[in-house]
Amino acid sequence: MVWVVVGLVLLFLMLRFPGFGAFVLIAVAGVALYVYAESERQDAKYKEARRRAASPERTGILTFPDRPTLALGPYSSSFAGSVTNVSSTLSVKNFSVRLLVYDCPFFTRPGCNIVGDETTTVFLGIPAKQKRSFSQTLFFRGLPTLAPGDWTWAYTVSEVEVD
Repeated sequence: MVWVVVGLVLLFLMLRFPGFGAFVLIAVAGVALYVYAESERQDAKYKEARRRAASPERTGILTFPDRPTLALGPYSSSFAGSVTNVSSTLSVKNFSVRLLVYDCPFFTRPGCNIVGDETTTVFLGIPAKQKRSFSQTLFFRGLPTLAPGDWTWAYTVSEVEVD
């Protein structure tokens, strides 16, 4: 209710005194410009943080003590394992992993094709120098039926978000 009264008073003053109207218009334009510039600055800051999060220095703060497991199912798959944050100062908020499924038991076989390609983000809070277990359900779109032992897979950490 107060804002309505303030708005009506400003409208009255703008109509009664043209100089005051110009002042209010310039003030509103200035505030709008400031809000836009601040928004652009925050956006640039966010993009820079995301760029740094994907840098090799960041992805190197995670280690997988044992090879994670990938269980392929007819409708969904499960990616599970444990991960250690080796940084002494940074906490890991989450990390993204790209998983590739091949239609052969060994990478070196000629004619080995990628039949599954998914990226998933694992949300864990891992404090510095600590280890956490994870399990992530994912869906490989268009993945053909593969018999056990007729496929292999690989993973790469593509992004790490830290505090």
